[in-house]
Order: sequence, then C-alpha cells, then structure tokens
Amino acid sequence: MNKNRLVLCLVGLLLLPALAVAQVDDRARALLAGLEAIGAPDEIRSLDQTMTMTLHDMGEGMTTTTRTVIDYEGERAAIISQVMGMETVMIYRDGQMSMRTGGMSIPMPPGTEEAFDGIFDATTTAGMLDDPNVSATYDGEVSYADLLAGEQVTYDGNLEITGLPTDSGVVRMVFGDSGRLLGQVISTQGQEFIVVYVDDPAQNPLLATNMEMYEYDSDTGAYTHFATMAIDNLAINEAIDESLFQ
Repeated sequence: MNKNRLVLCLVGLLLLPALAVAQVDDRARALLAGLEAIGAPDEIRSLDQTMTMTLHDMGEGMTTTTRTVIDYEGERAAIISQVMGMETVMIYRDGQMSMRTGGMSIPMPPGTEEAFDGIFDATTTAGMLDDPNVSATYDGEVSYADLLAGEQVTYDGNLEITGLPTDSGVVRMVFGDSGRLLGQVISTQGQEFIVVYVDDPAQNPLLATNMEMYEYDSDTGAYTHFATMAIDNLAINEAIDESLFQ
C-alpha cells in the first residue's frame, strides 16, 4: 500500500451539491444532520494545516509531520513533510509541480503528483446530503473489536476521509448516544481501516481532529494499531505564507 497517501492532511467529505434529494433513511438523516449543522465559512479561500502522524507498523514507530498550505483562489498549494529529520517540499503553482529536499530541487518520483489530486476541492460537511446520487442507510448498533461501537450509517457518495480515497465511495460512520461522530470504517486500496476520533470532529467544518487508525488483518481477523494522527495547527481563511511560493 502506498503510505504517501496517508500523510495528506485534508480531512473531511468531498461532496457534489445538486438540487434533487438524496436517498436517505430517516434515522440516517437525523444522525447526519448533526454533521451538516456544523456549517462552513461562506467561502474557503485558504487552508494552512499541520498534522503529525506516527506509523505504528514501522518497528518502534515512525513519525512524520506534514504541513499543507492551499490557496484555493490562486490555485497554489504546498506540502511540506518532515521524516527522520529530512524535509521535503512539494509545490503546485501555475499548473506546474516541483519538489525539493535538503534545499535542492529534484525530479518528482512517479506517483508523488497524486498528492495534489483534488487538492483544490474545499471539503466541508455542508450540504452533504444534497447530491441526488448520495445514499445513506441506517445499519443499527454495531461493534468493531471493542474499538468502535454505536449506531452506524453507511454513506455512499463521492468523498474522501482522513486523506484516504475510498475504494468505492462508501464509508461507514459510527455515532454515539449523543449523536457525536465517534469514528468511521473505510476501505482503501484493498485494506479496511477503523478511524477512531479522539476529540469531537464536529468542532470545525473540515472534521479535522486527532484520531487513531486501526488496520484489519485478514490473516488473523484482528485489527492492529496502524497510526496516530494529531492536528497541530489549523487555520482557515488566514493570510497565505507567501515565502513558500518564492
């Protein structure tokens, strides 16, 4: 599995609004309404987010820090990653991509350009049920290996969560008694992951919050602790750091 996809910082739902009504169960609609109610700024012009990820399946654990800066209006983006003391900077500007590490420009390895796929789609929970192609079904009470338990809604639409593209656009959302989103279950690149939110993700329209990720092991039937993600900084619609693009 390409773990470079896991260090992307955009957290949230990619949604295509429309005029028709989505196919949604009543209970599913009631639970998802709490996410829609978070709302969003009238316009997301910029994003500056820093996330630290610890991969637990890399021996004693490998920690990466990634800062993602997006200028939606100017279609510019920068992804700055630090791994084992080495900094790598990827820039998208004027329709061109570039990469440098250790202060030196280098060719972009094949596949790294995927980091910018869809990066200018401002992702929020507003209008998440407006797309007529979306469906949401209520599955009742569920439990995943004592890691995540509650009322489950299966959401089928066009979305990404925790920076990971789902294999089919389907994500299972698990809610607590108060209606808080506790976590999600996704399948990406043939692997199943449980995402458990440490804090309430509804504190901002991007659902950006600290989380734990567990990977399903088809050989043992168990979930192993895959990664810990911590949001160190999140700024929306603040001045862009122009030094990144000079």
